[in-house]
Amino acid sequence: MIWTLNWLKVSGSTGKDLAKQFKEQEITLVGHRDTNVAKELNKILPVASTTGAVALSSVIGLAETSGLSSGFALGTSVGVLSSLAVLESLMTDWQQSGGASSQFAQVFNPNQ
Repeated sequence: MIWTLNWLKVSGSTGKDLAKQFKEQEITLVGHRDTNVAKELNKILPVASTTGAVALSSVIGLAETSGLSSGFALGTSVGVLSSLAVLESLMTDWQQSGGASSQFAQVFNPNQ
């Protein structure tokens, strides 16, 4: 559990960081004041990240140890997750710049 807390701090995904993003995006948690959001997220985030990591690693581990994939499961999951990270970055840039001058628009419409 301590590794999860350290990872959340390093990655910038602590409850305080996410509460700040929620406030900027005007997202609220029903039944919680703005001051309690960070405290509530600090309770939820370590459990959620640990559960996700255990689920993903157990699926990959099961596929690898059973001999069904011989490296395919790990490679596929790394590739898909990397692609999603790049897509998230492009879409964030698209939304923040209004679309016209974003990297996404420059890649798919070089005539601008």
